[in-house]
Amino acid sequence: MIFLLLLYNFQLSSAFLTEGSVQLTEDLQRVILNSTGYQLPNWLDLLEVQKYREANNEKLVSEQCLKDIDTYRGGLNYNNPAALKPWALKMYDATGKIPAPGIFKGSMTSMPGNIGSCLEVDNGQFLGRYFLGRLYKPESPHEELLRMYPSERYLAVTVGPDSNAAIQALYNALTDGGSTVGVCLPNSCDRNDVSHYLSAQLISTINKRFFVMDLQDINSTVSWTNGDYAALGICMTLLACILVGTLIDISLRHGVGEVIPPSAAIIFQGFSVYSVLKKIFHVGPNTDGLASINGIRFWSMVWVIVGHTYLSIIAFGPFISNPAAFADLFMSKSMRLIFNATTSVDSFFMIGGCLLSYLTLKEVTKQKGGSVKFWIMYYVHRYIRLTGAYAGIIMLSATLVKFLPRGAHNFWDTEPCSEDWYTNILYYNNYQKDTCLGQTWYLAVEMQCFLITPVIILLMYWVPVLGNIFTGLLVIASTTIRWWGMEPSWDDPRYDSMNKVYVKPWYRFCSYGVGLILGQILFSQKGKQLKDGLTTKLIILAGWIISLTTILLIVYANDPQATTQTKSEYLAYQTLFRTSWSIALAWIVFATAKGYGGPIGAFLEWSAHAPLAKMTYSAYLVHFLVLAFFNTQINYNMQLSQALIVFICITNVIVSMATGLATVLVFEAPVMHLEKLLFGYLGVSKLPKVNKYKSE
Repeated sequence: MIFLLLLYNFQLSSAFLTEGSVQLTEDLQRVILNSTGYQLPNWLDLLEVQKYREANNEKLVSEQCLKDIDTYRGGLNYNNPAALKPWALKMYDATGKIPAPGIFKGSMTSMPGNIGSCLEVDNGQFLGRYFLGRLYKPESPHEELLRMYPSERYLAVTVGPDSNAAIQALYNALTDGGSTVGVCLPNSCDRNDVSHYLSAQLISTINKRFFVMDLQDINSTVSWTNGDYAALGICMTLLACILVGTLIDISLRHGVGEVIPPSAAIIFQGFSVYSVLKKIFHVGPNTDGLASINGIRFWSMVWVIVGHTYLSIIAFGPFISNPAAFADLFMSKSMRLIFNATTSVDSFFMIGGCLLSYLTLKEVTKQKGGSVKFWIMYYVHRYIRLTGAYAGIIMLSATLVKFLPRGAHNFWDTEPCSEDWYTNILYYNNYQKDTCLGQTWYLAVEMQCFLITPVIILLMYWVPVLGNIFTGLLVIASTTIRWWGMEPSWDDPRYDSMNKVYVKPWYRFCSYGVGLILGQILFSQKGKQLKDGLTTKLIILAGWIISLTTILLIVYANDPQATTQTKSEYLAYQTLFRTSWSIALAWIVFATAKGYGGPIGAFLEWSAHAPLAKMTYSAYLVHFLVLAFFNTQINYNMQLSQALIVFICITNVIVSMATGLATVLVFEAPVMHLEKLLFGYLGVSKLPKVNKYKSE
């Protein structure tokens, strides 16, 4: 659904695009023909400070800002070449021009100017300062989106009488879906100065209201706060423990560990990079038959990153000089693999439920139902296991990421994580609209599903058939209510299905419940072989045909752009596709576990997937930061093509997995080791053992 919304918004922002190019309407003809004439507003007109002073008595813009703008305007005196200043020309050149060349390819949406040239300006009186603004019509469907932002993030402006048709056409072209414009001004002007000044100067030019959304000040200084120092201190402490632990581990490996006190080895060896990497890349025997889950987990993670890469490029990404190219791109059937990528999350839900029920039933069977202590630790261990790396990434997102390099686009907004972090670590952020680390709604939903699993697992342990029937009824209920949850989205494009359906646990339990049932079946069938015979082979063949057909239909038969669907067809698909996907995937896991996986099962069980799967959780946490880092580095217009986006996707997957590995080493593994130390010293469990390597 997120990609349906993305496509809808993009079609709005490119309403004048058709078949990969722009319709040459009368309005756009006026824009092109008048782009070099006196009729269109230009930056020289906007820089006339005297007009501003005469029309505005309120002191909304600082006097120093006005004085420096006047100096800048004076340096652009083209009537007197001797008075033309190179630094002023450089500032003017660094400002995005309206309209930009390439209107036929949709360039009206992106006019970044040149941030590098702007920041190089130094005339001895002031420096260049780069601002980035996005323009929207308030009456457009984007208005609801804009209201999600605090009022100081955008500026609503009412302007005066229309001056000519060309200006009106320009306004329409710029604001139909949002245009990004870079502005280079003196550094004595702050964001408020620029907002009020440009608004006032436009007041006699256009007769409509518009939004200047998220006017970003690239030169603003980033100051250190107490939270930043605390985060830095925590990171340095963890890195010091990792360094000490690695040195101790190396000493033990090379036979000089006798000088190391056993207590120090117990405390620090678990932090060792060597030990952690050894665990990650160790591939044990596939005794449980669940190795196929590693392949599904890794490729689902790749699918998530690729889908979010397309989303970030189209909706929040770099400057694009040919957005009209997306019109052809979206018509390609191959793009359905991207539009329908949300099922990758259902893969995670199914896998999570399967592993939980399978592994917990093993322990419950050993303990004959489990003690009170067991069930308390069931919750405690799960919380610590998930929250360690999660809290570390939240901490960085609330503090230190703002010091990372940034370009014209600044995506390092620490406010959500610094203010609403508690909703994440308490796992109810899926009930908030503007959240820290938006992709982590999944963790909240899975935790909420997890809370009720002891009842289900105990039922499966005591009366397996009753447990599976009960879980199956919950799956059916979760599937059925999606019909009514998605019904408003059929004829209401403003219906917020993302927050009302997509991220709510009662709509997502269907996939999780399928996984719970699969885990119980695999546990009860462990060590048992299917009867060899023609009937079994026919059932296996039918299962594979139905499973693969279902997967292909869900991905490729559903066209998000289809206009011929009836309401019943739309709702039937929205109701059934997540549960159907999970059942199809569950069959692949079951068949592979029983030795009927064929080439697909062999590929999924490939040992290389095991270490990669161990990094996916951390990669999921950090991949949005990786995408934001890439997008914020692009300071110029890009000519996008499918091939270029594919290369960007490959890069993002590799960097996200590498960053995920670093997160495992710095946050996930150390927190898990600290948990063992804590409960070991409390007497709840045994202390971790010291690894004493044999001499070679």
